[in-house]
Amino acid sequence: MSRLFIPGTNSTAQVDFDRDAGTMSITGVSIPENADQFFKPLHEWADTLIKSYSGNIKLTLCLTYFNTTTVRHLLPFMQRLIQHFRNSLAVVWQYEEDDEELLERGEELSDVLQFKFEYEALPVED
Repeated sequence: MSRLFIPGTNSTAQVDFDRDAGTMSITGVSIPENADQFFKPLHEWADTLIKSYSGNIKLTLCLTYFNTTTVRHLLPFMQRLIQHFRNSLAVVWQYEEDDEELLERGEELSDVLQFKFEYEALPVED
């Protein structure tokens, strides 16, 4: 499985994982009704990636809003990536430049994971 694309909805983020490009992105709102069902293909894709890929990975997270259930899935997902790719992994946390709360949530996740994120402030969209 070289690519996983899941279009975003009003309650689920867009997922675009491309092994050939070494990129993974999760973008938008993440408040899925059935988080286990939504995140299952992401976990499975990551498991396959870990077994079959040894290059650099860039994970970009641009979540405008997410709930605790999303965090419960993101943490083990990211922990597996960090454990396997440690020095070959870059995690980029994107946030709107005036959204201090979202920046702080990224910093908290970085602290919990004990892995340094890169932070990218995006212009506020009108």
